[in-house]
Amino acid sequence: MKYKLRPILIITLALFIQTCSYSKNIELTSTRQPLPQNCEVKVYSPDEGTPENFEVFATVRFDDAGFSVSCSEDDVKEAMRIEACKIGANGIIIIKENFPSLLSTCYRATAKLVYVQNKP
Repeated sequence: MKYKLRPILIITLALFIQTCSYSKNIELTSTRQPLPQNCEVKVYSPDEGTPENFEVFATVRFDDAGFSVSCSEDDVKEAMRIEACKIGANGIIIIKENFPSLLSTCYRATAKLVYVQNKP
């Protein structure tokens, strides 16, 4: 009986670990040559406005995946930065953001990954 429970425990643990992160949805519209993994990406918040000359490469949405623990604002923005570097974007324009609340402990956001021509 002891050995029959082991596969069930492993599957349960794998599902638990998988749900400890955020969910990510990316819609690509264009790409450039990837930037280095540690590239610098400017984040434009909703109240900051948008840059002038930019091209949209993707729309990305990070949401709560259920029992999520690695989904702070810093975690999500770092994941956005990594995705931006992969597709050659040097800017992130936050379109919508929801901060942790009683309904969700996660920072959730929708953003455009963009290439800004004359980045300040």
